[in-house]
Parts: sequence; C-alpha cells; structure tokens
Amino acid sequence: MKIHIAKGNIFDRDQAKYVSTCLYQYLDLVYDDTGIIVLPELCLSVDVFAESFFTAPTKIEKTLEDIETMCIEIKRIWPNV
Repeated sequence: MKIHIAKGNIFDRDQAKYVSTCLYQYLDLVYDDTGIIVLPELCLSVDVFAESFFTAPTKIEKTLEDIETMCIEIKRIWPNV
C-alpha cells in the first residue's frame, strides 16, 4: 500500500493507477521466485485527502508503457534542471 498525504495536491485517477501499478510490478518481481503470488487488487494507492483508493489494473502492459515513456522523458530533461 502506498499512502499519499498531501492536502493541496490530490492524485487523479491516472496518477493513482501509475503508483499502484509500480507497486504491483515491484512486488511481482521481488517475489517471483518465492512461490508467493502478488495480486494486483491488493496493490493499493490510497489518497487520504481525496478520500480515494485505486488498485493496480489486471492488465498492466499499457500502464507500464506509459510509465516507461515518462521515465525516458525525465531522464532526457534531468540534466537541464
């Protein structure tokens, strides 16, 4: 579970989906060889002030592509910051 506590900066649906998907991907990779099954519906992004929570989608491929695109963009512009 990732808890977001920011009174003036609540997550929108996409941001919460990215967080829960990253959490799922990480746990799935870490526990891959252990026999432990990571369930996407138990990977939660909770936004306290928005009073909302989102689970990782069951099909994460498109979301992971979006995240990868964002990471490439950050890597590209980081030296200029």
